[in-house]
Amino acid sequence: GELLMRYVDVQQSVPVFFVYVLLLLAVDRSYTMLVLVFGLLSWGGIARIIRSEVAQRREAPYVKAATLSGASTGVILLRHIIPNASNTIITAAAVLFSKFVVYEAALAFLSLTDPTVISLGNELARAVGTETADPIARAQGGAPPWDWRAAVHFVYVPGLALVSLLAAVGILGDGARDILDPRGN
Repeated sequence: GELLMRYVDVQQSVPVFFVYVLLLLAVDRSYTMLVLVFGLLSWGGIARIIRSEVAQRREAPYVKAATLSGASTGVILLRHIIPNASNTIITAAAVLFSKFVVYEAALAFLSLTDPTVISLGNELARAVGTETADPIARAQGGAPPWDWRAAVHFVYVPGLALVSLLAAVGILGDGARDILDPRGN
């Protein structure tokens, strides 16, 4: 347990964003690599939360009573510890998923992912690109003037979709936590 937590300390000191960018330069832009890098280097925080929650629940009176009554470790884990720790685990997973969505959108916006894949970050980048397309030609009269009223909709739609997705994940995580929490009403 302690060795794994020391590994988590080291893992959390490595900035996942920069590891992805370094691998991007060495390998290629792909969503498979994005998911692998963020998946392999982002689980440490949840592992720490789960370990803390399980240690706290292990000392609870209902777990000690189950142990004294002869319940097996598996039964104690499935009936007492996991259900009582689920609210914290679900909340942490929802936050991690939201972080991943924001990272993906930011990387796509910066053109650090596959531009052929549909992404809210790619759509935001295209919208902003509409605003800033060839400012020198526009200044010299070679490009049509930028109509901000038309272009602003291209920014709002993916931006609102991203905000809506993050809000939905938060609400879904809260709802799942409330449903699965055995201490709730």
